[in-house]
Amino acid sequence: MPHLEKIDDPKRLLYSEYRQQIKASNSGFISKIDAKQVGIASMAAGAGRLKKDEPIDLTAGIILQKAPGTAVREGDVLAIIQGQDFDRVRKGAKLLNESFRIESQKQPVPPLIHAVITAADLTQ
Repeated sequence: MPHLEKIDDPKRLLYSEYRQQIKASNSGFISKIDAKQVGIASMAAGAGRLKKDEPIDLTAGIILQKAPGTAVREGDVLAIIQGQDFDRVRKGAKLLNESFRIESQKQPVPPLIHAVITAADLTQ
């Protein structure tokens, strides 16, 4: 299969030149991570585009380190954003930082799966 040699030899993978950690501004519990805002931040860093003729940075992206409901201390790394363009990574980092809500009390975390739809459900 094409490109599988990159899996066997990680040195051939593309790496981001710039990485920025997003750190907790205070201690508490992560009550929410705004998925839409995370996507916008990723796009700002270069992982997506607004117009079809814009280039995509194949090294850009976000690595989430904490999940909703997790206890954090001030300074804990919540996520890492990366890419090849310093200014785009910095812009994405600002947006990504805004996607985390930390509260002093643990909040109920909504379920990841709300319902399971089967083929039988679709025929009714």
